Amino acid sequence: MTVKPPEIEKDTVYTYWESGEGMTCPLCGNSLTHEFNDGGREVITLKGSLWVVTNYYRCVNLDCELHEAFPVTHNSCIKRKRHSVEVWAKVIQHHFKYHLNYHQVAELIWDDWEISISESTVRNVCQYFEMAGLQYKNTEVRREITESGRIFLSLDGAQPIEGESALWIFTDRLTDNVLLARLLESAPAEVLYDIYQEIEEKFGVSIAAVISDKQKNILNSVKMLNPNIPHVYCQYHFLNHVIAPIAAKDSHLQTTLQKKIRSFSLVQKEPVGENTEKITKKSPVAEIFSPITKELKCAISAR
Repeated sequence: MTVKPPEIEKDTVYTYWESGEGMTCPLCGNSLTHEFNDGGREVITLKGSLWVVTNYYRCVNLDCELHEAFPVTHNSCIKRKRHSVEVWAKVIQHHFKYHLNYHQVAELIWDDWEISISESTVRNVCQYFEMAGLQYKNTEVRREITESGRIFLSLDGAQPIEGESALWIFTDRLTDNVLLARLLESAPAEVLYDIYQEIEEKFGVSIAAVISDKQKNILNSVKMLNPNIPHVYCQYHFLNHVIAPIAAKDSHLQTTLQKKIRSFSLVQKEPVGENTEKITKKSPVAEIFSPITKELKCAISAR
């Protein structure tokens, strides 16, 4: 039998069947009987560790679905998981809302609550959370993709920290649905090509166009899939690359154009004790965006 560790000072928590109708089966109305308990296990909460003893019950009706012993679970427990619901909530919040990586989440949980949690556990919690609503979401996404009849695939990889895996997001621009998100240590053309095939097989719809930053590996992967489909820049990367042909022919013209374009920027032209032709201290636009421009200027200077 499991023994409560001496370092857990809080009183043992027992779970019981609690109902206004007493020990009555909620499915068939027959009696419930207590069968056994699990001897107890440690559950790590934000307020310290608990020793939770879970009781099992069953219905006396042989034909009832509850005839096999079932547990009455404590409200902080997740089946076969060591950390409580509250700890899971913090992990999920830090990763998905504040976009911290697994290592950062583990460190923050320790700093804030002195709870030791490994990076692998953080990863498992996040993956478990992502899978929880996957079946419903997949059904809805499949329906929209099928009705559309084609996929305009947008893909991009982001590597927040050098040396770590990059998060690649694959989105259908026609329905604005995320089709796939995957962490890749590297993304050669062959790997991306396999993902394209996976997407087409998963949704039963062909990729009709691709939108990307046109990195060489992406260009090659699209050619492997279908060299005849349109492949264009996304708006952001188009604007980043549109100056390249001009720069190749006339670098002075490039400098002149860049200087002129920067003059339209609220951040660059935010007034510092002097009026400008475009934006002045008295300008309504400058007043509205003043708090933002000051913060951005601080961020730029500290970068």
